[in-house]
Amino acid sequence: AAAGNLQQLGAACGLGPLVDGAASAARALARPLPEPAGRISGGAMVFNDLVLGARGQGGGMPEKIDGVLLIASPDARGLFGKASELDPQIKSLGIDPDGKLHDLHLPMQLPFAVSAGVGDRLIVATAGNHARPLGDTLVGVRSGGKAPLFVASYEFGKLMELAQRSASLGPVAADPGFQAFMTGMTGVFGRVASTLDVTDHGLAFLGMVELK
Repeated sequence: AAAGNLQQLGAACGLGPLVDGAASAARALARPLPEPAGRISGGAMVFNDLVLGARGQGGGMPEKIDGVLLIASPDARGLFGKASELDPQIKSLGIDPDGKLHDLHLPMQLPFAVSAGVGDRLIVATAGNHARPLGDTLVGVRSGGKAPLFVASYEFGKLMELAQRSASLGPVAADPGFQAFMTGMTGVFGRVASTLDVTDHGLAFLGMVELK
């Protein structure tokens, strides 16, 4: 619908490239999602702890991760099977779709434990020892209720700390003015959360910003 509106706008304003681009986008968005993405009904990612190494060291590999990654599907085992068909390397990870978590057989050694499992409705991956008990519980989930369309919640200070250590910022991160700006922002904001949901009246957005 959005692409169609843009196409009408382009036609009304005589913007040929906008008309062509919107028409191309409409055709692409009308197609079914490619396999196995079409079998995914949702997902979630939670980091309880994330520690990055010193800038330029470790090839960007975190020193510590404690968190859970979920991929939801009405048939999680079917989704996993299809993904394994498309990428045979998945089979070498040592995941048995038996509703239990298994230690992953990775080609590279990581400084934190990694496990994954496949249940009826969820594919679960955990990093760190503290997240594994939660993963054990989640992989056994057999039914689910309505979930919001999108949810985000994070500690603003922690996010700014990660941004300061990001290699993508390059020399900008070392600039004293940038450091002072980031420190000031961290001192103002605490937890930030937002929810986008589909209701009987349309899309609903709820946002929350904690001020220190």
